[in-house]
Amino acid sequence: MASQNPETDQAIKDHYADGALRNLVSAGCKERMLINALSMLRDYSQPSWDSWEGLLGQAWPGFRGDLKKKAKASIQKIRECAAEIRRLESTKLWELMVYTRSSHSPGSQVALFSHLLGDYADAWSQVIDNTGPKKHPFSAEPKAILVAYVKEKTGDWHDEELSALIAAVTSKPCDAHALLQWRSENEELIRLQVMEFRQESSQTNHPQSA
Repeated sequence: MASQNPETDQAIKDHYADGALRNLVSAGCKERMLINALSMLRDYSQPSWDSWEGLLGQAWPGFRGDLKKKAKASIQKIRECAAEIRRLESTKLWELMVYTRSSHSPGSQVALFSHLLGDYADAWSQVIDNTGPKKHPFSAEPKAILVAYVKEKTGDWHDEELSALIAAVTSKPCDAHALLQWRSENEELIRLQVMEFRQESSQTNHPQSA
């Protein structure tokens, strides 16, 4: 059967990490789970993410200025829009609109669009502040999934094997010591993933009665 992740399979072979993969499977891991997690990590570790052009350039094709500053300016416009909407939502007319709608449709909810826009701006602001070249925050979750899965299935961290596989699929240096350091810096994220695996396992072993 053809692999659903041929690029990941090829990367592992090209970097001679086949042995590391076989060792983890022999220790109790499912190859499909390992490949899926590694593929996710590969997708979130693309070289194009090492520049703001790769991260934000799609929004302003051809723009040659500071894209991070451009994005922050857009976020500020969203906040200004939210402020204008908040003014409208403070009026008697808005109150009447909401009352009329709830009268005709009991139980209906009217969203405060100012709050939604504010939350949207906050989310973008947080992402911009914590993302950027060399940071790759989105790759932390698939890496934590991979590490937690191996620990849960084998009872060991297998830093040697995992670091070889991670280096293979991301094309970035990673050895056992670097992975050990990463684990110590991301203990909480890994712990949450372990808890999710245990919860899923519990639900599988003890399905709810119909």
